[in-house]
Amino acid sequence: MKPIVRTKALALMTTLALAACGGGGGGSSPVPTPMPTQPPPPTSAGCPSSGASPMSFAVGGAADRAGARRAPGAAVHLGYVPDMLAVSSAQSSLAGAKTVESAANAQVVRELRFTHLGTVTQILHIAPGQLSATMARLAAAPGVRSVSRISYRQALSTTALVPNDPYYDGFPPTAAPYYEAAGIPGQWDMHVIGLGQAWGYSQANTTGTIYPGAIKGPPIAIVDTGADLTHPELGSGKVVYTQCYITLNGVATQSQYVTDYDGHGTNVAGIAAAGTDNALGFAGAGYNTPLMIYRIFPTPPTGGCAPGSTNTQCQANTADEASAITDAMAHGAGVINLSLGSPPNSGQTCAQTDPTESNAIENAIAAGVVVVAAAGNETSRTLDCPAGNLGVIAVGASALNDATAPATEYVASYSNYDASNPQWGLVAPGGDPSSNTDMDDLHWIENIDSSLDTSANCTGDYPTGTGTPDCRVLIAGTSQAAPHVAGAAALLLGVGVPASQVFTDLCSTADNINDPKQGCGRLDVYHALAKAVADPSP
Repeated sequence: MKPIVRTKALALMTTLALAACGGGGGGSSPVPTPMPTQPPPPTSAGCPSSGASPMSFAVGGAADRAGARRAPGAAVHLGYVPDMLAVSSAQSSLAGAKTVESAANAQVVRELRFTHLGTVTQILHIAPGQLSATMARLAAAPGVRSVSRISYRQALSTTALVPNDPYYDGFPPTAAPYYEAAGIPGQWDMHVIGLGQAWGYSQANTTGTIYPGAIKGPPIAIVDTGADLTHPELGSGKVVYTQCYITLNGVATQSQYVTDYDGHGTNVAGIAAAGTDNALGFAGAGYNTPLMIYRIFPTPPTGGCAPGSTNTQCQANTADEASAITDAMAHGAGVINLSLGSPPNSGQTCAQTDPTESNAIENAIAAGVVVVAAAGNETSRTLDCPAGNLGVIAVGASALNDATAPATEYVASYSNYDASNPQWGLVAPGGDPSSNTDMDDLHWIENIDSSLDTSANCTGDYPTGTGTPDCRVLIAGTSQAAPHVAGAAALLLGVGVPASQVFTDLCSTADNINDPKQGCGRLDVYHALAKAVADPSP
């Protein structure tokens, strides 16, 4: 997570201000639009405004996988954006609110219409030294419901359907249940949550009914660092919509170009729904479910971003996050994944810490969209925001202890949870490496990465390293746990479960791994789907 903290897996890739960490569909399906090509590095850290020919894969890191590891990073609360305010008004009083904003000598950089709440929120850029006085003046204005600050965030019984993705299938001599070993890569994470049998409901099964939605739900919106659209696992129409929102130093930018110079968003997208059954690389939890890609993090500075960095290029803000959430709702997202966040203010709820973020989430949930967020990587007894918002499915990270035989599961050492609420959410595979030099594959989550991430391994697939360049990374964190749940949520929506019922079904069918920090338990997609389709003999 970023602050918003990008909760990338344990390897919280670089930290951005929003640190990236975790009924129905919510609108008609988006109309597929031609995907913009990846541009070269921009001269500005804002949204790219043009594209060039697709970039070739960087030949980075050698075939040795030791250089492609990123352990989870903790987010910190970086406070508030120093020159921005959010002013909320009833939609009917918008004209009056605009007059007040003009009188306050502030520039409106974004306008968010939360139609299901009857509210309009305008994001203002305030002149230096005028923030406190402007807040007081606007709070007293007629028609204004609230005036608040903008936070930073930094970048969780069928016959099995077995796709032909090599890392999912496993490499000899690996076998069930994980099809992976300490020194042999694979996707233990997808196997422990029962995805093969969940996907099996799309074929002949014991219910007597075939459910195509068991491998293709409504679109999942990934709100993150963007994605590498040249990656073969995100091609062939997998990505149906893109949008970038980045506000930096009072300048709001917007475009369709979502080039991912960090890799966090690409990785999260792959876990949620990488191209599956394409004889390449990895399977994604959502199988054929389409993706909508949002970029809200600036281009990182040279050298990247350390967790908790105060560099504005390492932080996304909640106004841009809210813009992405609102746009995703309007364009037909069934699920929104937020693998980002930061801790709430001491003694405050997430809604009190940042009303703009909370209103955007509440508005999306009211529209029938499922919102999933990473719990955070700080070993905290409270959830990061936005995971702590009411109605959000919060996701912590589970891990494997393969020092025992058989291996056992537990909640990852870094994973946040809500000590005050035993049903705070659930956990899903996130890994728990001891450090970036941990060489045990079963301690990590492996999936795709951006070719522009200098730590990515962009050789062909294991074991030869030849063939189609397939950029990937070993990573861990609640950022990685969350998209497993986002993919599962999309499949539940695909077989007809109402959005309001998704968390209940996931929670009631989760596996008990006997860890007090597990919430409802560890995600079990197979039994969640079995319950949804009323399988008489799962």
